[in-house]
Amino acid sequence: MPKFVTVQNYEVAEAGWRIRFQTAKKEYGGDGSNHFLSVSSNGQSSAKFSAVAQTILLDKGDVSRKREFMSIKDGAWESVLFNGDADFNYVRFNITFVQE
Repeated sequence: MPKFVTVQNYEVAEAGWRIRFQTAKKEYGGDGSNHFLSVSSNGQSSAKFSAVAQTILLDKGDVSRKREFMSIKDGAWESVLFNGDADFNYVRFNITFVQE
């Protein structure tokens, strides 16, 4: 269950898998509205997944929103788009891979 600080971008590769988080923050290359979570397997979009996103406030650790998404094909990635207009510090994703 990856958890990301919403003011940074991340990309991690391990054992042929890659996961990438793109913040919505414009000062870090985002579009100002949406966070993106993307997964790829060996550079191929063969990793369709569902994700439950939870926003977390820093001061108390409270979960303020919870939403579920289904990934869509985005080139060599499967991605979900999460609206980032709320005032939160972290977003946590619970990812489940699905068979097509």
